[in-house]
Amino acid sequence: MEALINLRKLCTLHSSNIRTAVLCKNHFRLASTANSEDQNIIATADEDYETLQLQKEIEIERKRNKSRLSPGHRNKLHGRVPYSEPVAESHLTFKYNRMLFGKYGKSSNVNPGTLWPTKSELQEMIEYEKIAHPFTFSELVEKQKKIVEEREIMIMAKQQKIIDNLKNLEGWKREITARAEKKLAELAKAKARKDALIEEVKRHFGYNVDPKDEKFKEMLVMKEREQKKKLKAEKSKAKQERFIAEALKKEGK
Repeated sequence: MEALINLRKLCTLHSSNIRTAVLCKNHFRLASTANSEDQNIIATADEDYETLQLQKEIEIERKRNKSRLSPGHRNKLHGRVPYSEPVAESHLTFKYNRMLFGKYGKSSNVNPGTLWPTKSELQEMIEYEKIAHPFTFSELVEKQKKIVEEREIMIMAKQQKIIDNLKNLEGWKREITARAEKKLAELAKAKARKDALIEEVKRHFGYNVDPKDEKFKEMLVMKEREQKKKLKAEKSKAKQERFIAEALKKEGK
């Protein structure tokens, strides 16, 4: 027992870590006849050393993770399988395993033989396709062709309409100009008639009257009514004359 203690002290002095001490201990175990109690002490030292090393590696790996991401997210970031073992119920589903194999291949440790749908699932997929996509590929192609043709016809019709409108543009400009000139002429005539009425009212009083005077306003309204009646009678007379002329023209034919 005393020799064992001396040898362990010697190993400790000449080694800088626990692993060197363990190697020395192993050499001694081959050459000595230590009792079972000493062997238990050495085995415990081995386990303590391995546990210490594992804790150090975990701490080093934790300090390396500057992003603070979870292990699953960190593995995704580096293109690795998120989890080596299922950690949620969804990880046991057919859909999740198919996604893993499709993205990570053999490294996902998923057996591709288990990813094929069952007969009932395959039948459901076929029925779904029939309802969701009832048309065949050729039917879809023909349908798209008709849509394209109708769109082209509509575009051509719009373009032709634009061309026709451009041809009529000059005529429309002349019509608009004529209507504007006619409107301006009517406004000028109306102003001239109003000025003439004002002068007539002034002559009626025989002196210069303020247009804001009530008597002047009353006389002006009366003169405007008389003028409207006169214009209406003239229009009616002109209309009758046109009607008679057209009737005579028809009879002459």
